[in-house]
Amino acid sequence: GLYAATARTFYYSADGEREPTSTTWRGDLAAGFTSDTVHVDLFLYNSAGGSTGLYGSSPLGENGSFRIENDGHVLEGSVRAGVLRAGWLDRRSGGSRFQGTLEAVRQ
Repeated sequence: GLYAATARTFYYSADGEREPTSTTWRGDLAAGFTSDTVHVDLFLYNSAGGSTGLYGSSPLGENGSFRIENDGHVLEGSVRAGVLRAGWLDRRSGGSRFQGTLEAVRQ
């Protein structure tokens, strides 16, 4: 199915200092399910022109839980009743990262 995704993250520098304001990301998440696996393709963008994303698969655990890691990006959460809620980590070169939460609602 197709999901409308929103993430709220904070930027952390390589030395772990967190910027005081959050960044909002919006985009699309496509998810396909089998009885025991979720396949995800995620694209996000922000108002400053930045973009990021992830694609991959994960076994589905109890209560729809999953963890997908690909190329420095991690999406870990669960899917219930058409809503995907997850922690989102976007590691950048040099050790910096965006980290926060993501919610995607099935369209």
